[in-house]
Amino acid sequence: MTLAISLLLAVQVGAGELEIAREALRDGLYEIARRHAGRSFEPEAAEVIVESYARENNWPAVLELATNGYYRALALYKTGKNDEAQKI
Repeated sequence: MTLAISLLLAVQVGAGELEIAREALRDGLYEIARRHAGRSFEPEAAEVIVESYARENNWPAVLELATNGYYRALALYKTGKNDEAQKI
């Protein structure tokens, strides 16, 4: 209950979709985070979506969405593709 309070406050104060997505991500509400990030046109929204899948340990989804960087390397490692992970 306490976790969702910051999300509820963000919605009530008229925060944008990305801000709501970030609050939901912080509160562990990953599906809600993805839904709101998907409605945002800001480039950072993709990062929220990738991070939400990473926090759920859904590495195949992370691999599908992350094109480079930390989460892609971590997903490669977690799926047993260590050689590819080391190249990033």
